[in-house]
Amino acid sequence: MAGGSRYGAGRPGWHRKVEHLRSVNVSAMERAGVLARPTFSWAWWNDEGERVASIDGRATAGGVEFSWRQRSGGGDWHDIRVRVALVATACHFGGVRRWFTCPACASRVGKLYIAQKGLACRRCLRLVYASQSEDAIGRTHRRIGKVEARLVDGIGKPPRMHWRTYERLIDRLEADELALNHAFVERFGVMLSQIDHRALGLSD
Repeated sequence: MAGGSRYGAGRPGWHRKVEHLRSVNVSAMERAGVLARPTFSWAWWNDEGERVASIDGRATAGGVEFSWRQRSGGGDWHDIRVRVALVATACHFGGVRRWFTCPACASRVGKLYIAQKGLACRRCLRLVYASQSEDAIGRTHRRIGKVEARLVDGIGKPPRMHWRTYERLIDRLEADELALNHAFVERFGVMLSQIDHRALGLSD
């Protein structure tokens, strides 16, 4: 846009992240059986097992009404109520799958995120995943962490894992560690180049 700027435009790093907002997941609620109840409460817990937030639900004709209390910037608490329609689609192998309808755009979605003034889908809130903002080093670190989490102490073979699977994971781990070393060398080279340019007075 010439002659101006647009809030949130540009690189994913400038957008709010999915991981920063709590969400309601229709599949998780379906599995827990809460959507079949007249009223229910859905809670979030921290790593210590402490309840940190909750949202209430009430069955309505064709959907559910969510309600919760919220405040921002240390201000007063205020009540929020949002009605969300539920729709169902047939599965290929029988049964149905239920979806939320985004209150903002009416799209069929599996998750709705709790925003400042209500509920909306990821697209309406312009949310991105944290991984979209990672550089090559960050992405490689994350891949290594995923592989190490499947192994004993990050390197050993779990008792019930097939040897072929274990060897494939080890090969992937070695390849990612090599890629990480190359990324660090490249980053270090760029830093040295920038330092040399500043030392010579060539930088802007």
